[in-house]
Amino acid sequence: MTTETAPATPRLRPESAWARIPDHVVKLTIGGVWGVEAKLTCQAPEGSWCRLQCPSCEESCTCGADPIDAGKCLAVEWIEAEDAASELFGDDETDAVSGPAEVWWDGDVWHWGYPGGTGDQR
Repeated sequence: MTTETAPATPRLRPESAWARIPDHVVKLTIGGVWGVEAKLTCQAPEGSWCRLQCPSCEESCTCGADPIDAGKCLAVEWIEAEDAASELFGDDETDAVSGPAEVWWDGDVWHWGYPGGTGDQR
């Protein structure tokens, strides 16, 4: 009787962007009428900064209340509602790839970019 062992699971190097599950991910697809399209998703846990909102104010908190979890990622919801993920890319021009992403608020709108990126809106 022979015993088979499962193949070893490859280990990610600590410096790998995938060494932990990223909070935000962008998936790029090509085709259709619009060419390349970007779709953002959020995997951040409850209570993460991108999910917090004021219980009283509509957008930016002006009342000083403690923020609560909105039950969803406000950045991804806003970017997807605007249907403008490609236009809201806030980094310098770079190759388009699917993978980890960062989101940030500039005081007026949400933007997204790649981890470690640079750009005028950051």
